[in-house]
Amino acid sequence: MPLATWASQNQLVLGRGNRLFDPDGTISRQDMVTIFYRYAKFMGYRTDTTGDLNKFPDSSRVSGYAENAMTWAVGAGLINGIKNGNTSTLSPVASSTRAQVTTVFQRFVEKVAS
Repeated sequence: MPLATWASQNQLVLGRGNRLFDPDGTISRQDMVTIFYRYAKFMGYRTDTTGDLNKFPDSSRVSGYAENAMTWAVGAGLINGIKNGNTSTLSPVASSTRAQVTTVFQRFVEKVAS
């Protein structure tokens, strides 16, 4: 079974709307952490850790569906924000880079799955 099919069947990924998938498309930072959050819940890992999104000036840009995931990701130390001068932003709707996904994956393994 393809991984995308398994992830969809287990509600880890829901598609871009109407259950349409775009495997070659970009993924936003909030979508990325939402997938990690859903996977952590699926595996029975702790997801009750919380962080303060209000310390980021763009916290209001986090979509409702991703708020719990972003709060967890900040609290668990998976994301720290993107430095913009003297401040850090969540940049929730920005596309995730390969480096960001790799970093979050590594932190997930070290901080959540271990």
